[in-house]
Amino acid sequence: MQVGYFSLIGGVSGDMLLGALIDLGVETSLINSAIKKLDLDCSINSEIVQKGGVKATKAIVNLGNHENTKFTWNDFKSIINSSSLNKGIQKKCIEIISLISKAEKMAHKTFEEDTHLEELGSIDTLIDIVCTIVGIQSLNLEKIYSSPLPFPSGSIKTQHGQIPASSPATTNIALIQNATFKMSTNTHNIELVTPTGAALITSIAEFSEPTFQINKFGYGAGSRELENIPNIVQLLIGQQTPSSNKILHLETNIDDTNPQIIGYIQEKLFQHGALDVWVVPIQMKKGRPGIILNALIKSEEEQKISELILRETSTLGIRKRFIDRLEAKREIRNFHTRFGIVSAKIKWIENEIISISPEYEECKEIAENNNIPLIKVQKLIEEDAWNITNSSK
Repeated sequence: MQVGYFSLIGGVSGDMLLGALIDLGVETSLINSAIKKLDLDCSINSEIVQKGGVKATKAIVNLGNHENTKFTWNDFKSIINSSSLNKGIQKKCIEIISLISKAEKMAHKTFEEDTHLEELGSIDTLIDIVCTIVGIQSLNLEKIYSSPLPFPSGSIKTQHGQIPASSPATTNIALIQNATFKMSTNTHNIELVTPTGAALITSIAEFSEPTFQINKFGYGAGSRELENIPNIVQLLIGQQTPSSNKILHLETNIDDTNPQIIGYIQEKLFQHGALDVWVVPIQMKKGRPGIILNALIKSEEEQKISELILRETSTLGIRKRFIDRLEAKREIRNFHTRFGIVSAKIKWIENEIISISPEYEECKEIAENNNIPLIKVQKLIEEDAWNITNSSK
């Protein structure tokens, strides 16, 4: 699966994302053809600049005769709707514009239907949005990921006075989009994430760290000169293998719950979709014996599983972390054995069968019904399954 990953090393803005796309190989001719479809007297060119120890591409918007023109959000939407861009791109761009507009209204506590753009950069805001979406679409990525939004400390000066370095509009976008962010300790009193950058990245990417093989990468440059980090975005493109995925590990320490309840909760966790559940004995404070209850779950099951643990045990809190899981291919197949039809799990690596494991409950039933040791039943069924598999090659 072809995926992309944006590493927001020195923040993110619309022109930084666009620069990363151009640096990766997206042609400026493709981007300028999209601008022509907007019927605007604007264009994009680029240059290589030095940011710290990195050479990156800086996207430059030529505003033409629109340099001093004031636009409203509805003007932007009208330009897009009357353009010859395909409907999918039009829809995505309008979603992003509406997101920024909503965040700005929340920041200024206004309910006006239409406002001027103030410090968002007038027409170049629209150009950044449209060209970034066009560039992303041209890469044919099946999934896009991003590192967390970096939020600096301190404040910056605007026409409205001093505001937090993470502007209210940007913070509102992170809130609306449920975006992941981290505090940046490398910068102070500098805006790292613009509203346009935040709206774009939260609309196209999932905040997660995939495992994939890199095929190519590009760097997009911003306009800042930062002391401790380069003002760049890195875009990585590669293949994500289907055998690697992220799952959630939940764990909690328990020392005052009836052991019978622990067995019960393990069964309940499996019934509610846990991928694996196990218990580790530990010694807790004052020498009390206790356990660590562990569960591996899909991320979308987090709320349901966490609530189940909190309801059914005495614990007051749960630790969680994402982990990578590498999986071998598996298959359940029915085999005609000397005991009849029995299910077995086949483990594959690439095109080679590594193991065949008869299903325990079926082997147990055969052993009890025939008064044969379970270990012997398992061995005989495994032999039959291997013979059938080898004869069919």
